[in-house]
Amino acid sequence: MATIMCLSEEVIDMILGCNNISIEDIINFRCVCKKFRHVAKYNKFQEKKFLQRWPTARKHYNNKVFKKNEQKDSEGNEQENKNVLNFIDIGINCARGLRKSMHKIIEIYYSTHIVTNNFLEYDFIFPFYEDDIVWDYINKKVKAPFYIDEIKNLLTEFSRKPAYNLTEKYYNVQLFNYLRKDMLKMELCIFLNQPDRVRLLERLATIKAQEFQPQKDVFYSSVTALLDNIVLEVLNSLREKDPDHSIFSASAENFSYWKNNNIDDNQWNEAEGTQIMDTLDEYIFGKLNFRPDQSRNIEWNMQLKRKCIDYVLEHKRGQEVIIYIIYHSVARRLGLRCDIVMKYSHESTYLFWKPSYATNSLENAKCFRINSNKYPDCFIKEQNFTSFEVITANEIENILSNLIQLNENLWESSKLNGWDFYHCAWTTSYKQGKLNAWSGISRSIPAHCIHVLLMENYEIPNARSKEVKFAVGMIVTHSDQSTDCSAGVIIGWHRYEDKYLVKIKKFNRRHDFNFLPLNICSDFKEQTHYLILTENNEMCYVGEDAITLTTPKWIENSEIGRHFDKFEGTHYVPNKALEKHYPHDAAVTATKAISDSDAIF
Repeated sequence: MATIMCLSEEVIDMILGCNNISIEDIINFRCVCKKFRHVAKYNKFQEKKFLQRWPTARKHYNNKVFKKNEQKDSEGNEQENKNVLNFIDIGINCARGLRKSMHKIIEIYYSTHIVTNNFLEYDFIFPFYEDDIVWDYINKKVKAPFYIDEIKNLLTEFSRKPAYNLTEKYYNVQLFNYLRKDMLKMELCIFLNQPDRVRLLERLATIKAQEFQPQKDVFYSSVTALLDNIVLEVLNSLREKDPDHSIFSASAENFSYWKNNNIDDNQWNEAEGTQIMDTLDEYIFGKLNFRPDQSRNIEWNMQLKRKCIDYVLEHKRGQEVIIYIIYHSVARRLGLRCDIVMKYSHESTYLFWKPSYATNSLENAKCFRINSNKYPDCFIKEQNFTSFEVITANEIENILSNLIQLNENLWESSKLNGWDFYHCAWTTSYKQGKLNAWSGISRSIPAHCIHVLLMENYEIPNARSKEVKFAVGMIVTHSDQSTDCSAGVIIGWHRYEDKYLVKIKKFNRRHDFNFLPLNICSDFKEQTHYLILTENNEMCYVGEDAITLTTPKWIENSEIGRHFDKFEGTHYVPNKALEKHYPHDAAVTATKAISDSDAIF
C-alpha cells in the first residue's frame, strides 16, 4: 500500500503550497522525519505562505508587485523582490502589534468594564493614524488590510483551540468589524466621488451589504456573476419568443459597456424595448418570483439579511429598494434605462421606464411597485408621473443607510455595556449627566417600537441572598406566554428590592437598530429578575419563576465573549469584569455544576 513516504517531492510541494496549509503546519511537517525536513525547506515556502496569509492586504497593497511578467529584466525582478520583502515586513510588524494591542484592550476592559466601538480611542492600536490627512489615508489603506487578515487568522486559531479565551475572541471580532467598516467608508467615499456614469447601484448595494455584514465576505464579483446569469436567462427566454430581435446582433463591446456604465437612454426602439422589458418582468417576477419582504415578525438578523443584495439575489426576498436595484442593474445590462424614482408626497419608491428619455412624452411609460401577489398581479401601477424624481446614487446610499440607522449617542452609551451598565458604565454620555441605556428590538412589539432599560444610579447592589436562586454562568431555559422556550446563559440579575433602580420604557424609532435585541419576558412579580443571552442570539429580561436549569450546552450568542472567559462544559466562567460585580456567583455556579455531575454518575 502506498504511503506519504512514496510521494514525490513535486507532489509534496503542491500539497504544502495549498492556501489552507500554514507556515506552522510546514514547520510541524518538517519535524516528522529527515526526508520531509529536506523536502519542506522553510525558506522555500516562507514567502509564499506569507503572501497567502494576507490576501486582503495583498489585494490592496500594490497589485502590480504581484503580477507575473516573464519578460522582466534583472532590475525589475530585483525591485519586485524588494517590494515583496517590504510587504512581508509590514505584515509581520502588524501581526506583532495586533497581539500586543489586543492584550492591552482586554486589560483596560477588565479594569474599567468599558466597551467601545471607537477603537481610535486606543491610540496604541493604530500608530499609523496621523494628523496629516494624506498620510492617514495612505497608511490606513496599506496597513488596515493586514490587521483584517491577521484577525481572520486569529479567529481561525481560536476555532482550533478547545479552550480559547472567549473575551479575547470577542474583542478580535469587534476590532475586525470596526476595521472592515472603516475601510468600507473609504471605499464608499471613493465610489460617491466618481462620475455618475460609473456609479453603479449594484456596486453601491454590495458595499452596503458588506457594511451590514462585516464578518461575511461579500464579493462584488459574485454579485455581478449572479446578475449576469439573470441576463443570460432573460436573453434565452427572449430568443425563444423572437430569435430575430436586434439585441442578438449587439456586439460584445456593447454588452460590456452596458454592464460597466450607466446609460442615458434605451438602446432599442419602442417595440423592441417593450419586448425586452416584458420578458424581464416575466422572468424576474414570474419565474424567479422576486418579492419585497412583507414579513413583520421575523428575527432581527433575518431583517438585516433582507437588506443585503447578496441575500436577496440568492433567496429572492428582501427590501423593496434592493429588488429595484437588481431590476435596474439587469435592465441596464440589456440596454434598457430603468430608473428608481420616489414619489415624495408618500415617500414611496417605484420602478420607472419609458420608451425614450430623449423626449418629454410619457406615452406608454411604465411606473410600478411590486407586492406579494402572484405574477402578473404583483404590479401596483402608478398613473400620476408628474410628482416623481429619479433617485440618485447618493440618495440610494442614504436610503440604505437609514435602513440600518444607528442612534450614535444611544449606541455609545448603551449597547457598549449590555446588562453591565447597571454596575459600571463610565461612558461619555454618563459623564455628561445623561442616563445610560441599553436598547433592542422586542419581538412582542412592532419593529419600530424599542424597549429601553434605564438605570438611574451608578451601581446596583448585588449581594447574594437566599432568595436569589440562580447565578451568572448557569445554563437555563426560560419560557412565558410571549416567547418560545429557549436555552441561554445568565449574565446578570437584580433583586426585587432593587427594582426602583430599573426603568423600562418604550421609544418609537423609525428605523431598525442593528444590535442584539431585547425581549422583555416578565410579568414583574415580586421576584429576582435575570438577564439571559439566548441561543437564538437575543437578550432576555426574565423573572425567576420562568427559569429552570437545563442540560448544559454551548450557547451560540454573539455577546458571550463580553461576559465570559471560557465554557467548562457544564457552565460558563465569568471574566474578570463580570466577576467583579458578582463576586460570589462563580462559586455557586461551579458547586451546582459539580453536584449535578455527581448526581448523573
